[in-house]
Amino acid sequence: MASNPHPDESVAIPSWLEQKLDSFKNQRVLNLESYKRNGEPKRTPVIFVERNGKLYFHTAVNAWKAKRVARSPRVRVAPSTFRGEPKGDWLDGTAARVEGEEAKGVRKAFTRRFTIISYFVFFLERLFWGKTAYFSISLDPGRGSQDG
Repeated sequence: MASNPHPDESVAIPSWLEQKLDSFKNQRVLNLESYKRNGEPKRTPVIFVERNGKLYFHTAVNAWKAKRVARSPRVRVAPSTFRGEPKGDWLDGTAARVEGEEAKGVRKAFTRRFTIISYFVFFLERLFWGKTAYFSISLDPGRGSQDG
């Protein structure tokens, strides 16, 4: 196992996962591909943080992407531009909503990484869409895909 690049977090990250996470280093946005009821993929760019070997994003509780992920946790992700144009390979993963202490830690990670922008986004989410939900993405050990 490789060493954890986050000394304040005590989770050992396997080398295969560290290699996959490398494509997200120095990136702020990932393209999240979740699936509609009919199986059709829907791609959405979201800001993210990496913590303990997982990728995290937030959205309004009642947002369509939150509903899609709750219904089917299978997702694909790729580093992307703010417009959602992929900048790397697509990787398979599993998304799950996080709550409690884990959600508090993720919120702190967002505010550390994005500072003023995070507070503005959290404010807008709460003002227009209600409560914020946090989701983790655990990357699968498979190869992922290069199709876009």
